[in-house]
Amino acid sequence: MRFWSGLILFVGCLLSSSVASDPLTIHKSIQEVRLTVVATDAHGRPVSTLQPQELAVIEDGHRINHFDLRPASDLPLRVAVVLDLSGSMRKTWPLVRDNLGQSLRRMLLPQDQLLIIAFDDKIEIEKTLNDAREVTPLELPRAAGLTALYDTLFLACREDVLNDKGEARHSAVILFSDGEDNLSRHDLQDDIETAESAGIALYTIASHSHGVQRSGDSILQQLANSTGGRAFIIESAAELESALGTIQSELRSSYLLYYRTNDDAGARRFRKVSLAPTRLGGPSLRSREGYYTTH
Repeated sequence: MRFWSGLILFVGCLLSSSVASDPLTIHKSIQEVRLTVVATDAHGRPVSTLQPQELAVIEDGHRINHFDLRPASDLPLRVAVVLDLSGSMRKTWPLVRDNLGQSLRRMLLPQDQLLIIAFDDKIEIEKTLNDAREVTPLELPRAAGLTALYDTLFLACREDVLNDKGEARHSAVILFSDGEDNLSRHDLQDDIETAESAGIALYTIASHSHGVQRSGDSILQQLANSTGGRAFIIESAAELESALGTIQSELRSSYLLYYRTNDDAGARRFRKVSLAPTRLGGPSLRSREGYYTTH
């Protein structure tokens, strides 16, 4: 009897140990979400005193109750200027070449970095500048007739200068293009996903008459809207200077919004994030449309 009592006790201990180590414990990984926010008033001017209580953050239909909001004005800028050299854009280059350098020198500070990429069917020029005073008028190479816009944007958004995770920074791409592509292996969604994943705002500038709607305009608008940037159409040097001034103002007066959320277990997926003012007549708020879970 003593033997059986001991055996029952031993088996009971094993079962108890098995239950204690049973993987019923649910482990959730936490992801920190960081969004760049641009706030403007009714006249389109940046709001420099935005407070957390002035905006609501909605993720996949659920309100985020705890988040941190801080100005990004003191963060270094990491800006890529991407220039489309295709035949359809050649006539605009005298305008861009003569005005871009001066505007960039006004935009960038000593702690900022600038990447310049020029492309047609492939990347023809690529150089990184640590001093905006080094910006000089580009001598553009002879352009091919084909345009690899999506492939070039995809590569630009993966450049180390825009993706250095070792420092807090504010990254943006300023794209001069008509939005046309006839060569790339990547597509529009690839570019949007890559920019969103890296937290890069895409600003686009097309040059044509305001009274004309061109096929590439909707592409440029989607790139900008999805990533928290802005799309411009210009006709003159004054409008180019105004567009670059607006971009500068937004980059220097934006905010960083942080919150922590449960990560998904399993497949990587997109979570939609929207921002809304909490009062009638509050500021207009702009950011990227969401983020991808890390799995």
